[in-house]
Amino acid sequence: MPEDADAPESFTERILQARLAEFWRSLGPFPNTKYDLTLAEERYERFCSEFIPTLPPAFSLQANKEWDICLSILPLQRQLLYMSIFESICSNFRPVLLLESSDILNLPLYKQVLLSSQRKALAAAALNELDAVATMHALLGSSHTRFASIIFHTFEAAVPLVCLCMDCDFPADGGKNSQNMGNLTSVTRERCMQAADNALSRLQMLAEVSPKADAGARTLSQLLDRVPKLEAPVIEMMHSTVRSWPSVLTPTSDGLVEGLPSLEHSNTNITVGIPSAVGLEGPYPNWELLAMPLNLDYSMDEF
Repeated sequence: MPEDADAPESFTERILQARLAEFWRSLGPFPNTKYDLTLAEERYERFCSEFIPTLPPAFSLQANKEWDICLSILPLQRQLLYMSIFESICSNFRPVLLLESSDILNLPLYKQVLLSSQRKALAAAALNELDAVATMHALLGSSHTRFASIIFHTFEAAVPLVCLCMDCDFPADGGKNSQNMGNLTSVTRERCMQAADNALSRLQMLAEVSPKADAGARTLSQLLDRVPKLEAPVIEMMHSTVRSWPSVLTPTSDGLVEGLPSLEHSNTNITVGIPSAVGLEGPYPNWELLAMPLNLDYSMDEF
């Protein structure tokens, strides 16, 4: 058994959620102007170097699971925290999806490379977020549930993946690993599309008991229908006409998009995940997640 000093308590995850929110707040809001690639990268690097290493062993990204047998709720708590961590990274980079093609073409080459890397980091974070959602749903028996965190994070992570895949060249490197988060994820177009399809299946199942899941499923389905179907001849034709973006020169990853359609929907109460939680309050996703009961004695109405 690990040292008692490292042993988690039932409220440790709640404390870490609060620390996560405070960390992003401490970085200050984004300027109320166009997306600042350099600022977003600095925030991400500080998060990877200053917050992630401080996670206790039971909640680190390579978690020590020896306490799981002593604290039965710990596996669920761990996935809740992971979902919030990766959603906060998605929120930091999500504005890259709103850049116009003219903005991208006017960037100097080194910033195009940085943008490429950030789009890959966004995809890696979204994939990890969906992995955490899938693990948590499995821990709950993969059953019908109205648990808001599962619905929210499934939708919010799937939408950026779909938007990235609207670029026929994404990812340009064929799947190098994203390094800053410890090589957790290999990003490929196939994996992104498979994760989005799995997210849609989950939302469609949960739609039977949740209007929010139903709204999310319908919106995500519409977005998936707009993703180009890449067949060999089509790919060849597109490559002959689409600008070839520079490959990444840093250990992180790449992929660019020349412009994305507006993602709006009506008659739903669920937030489309493109601008999402990014705004004057910074990138931490929806503060109401912190309002969950401290003892994690969840209401059965949510499951």
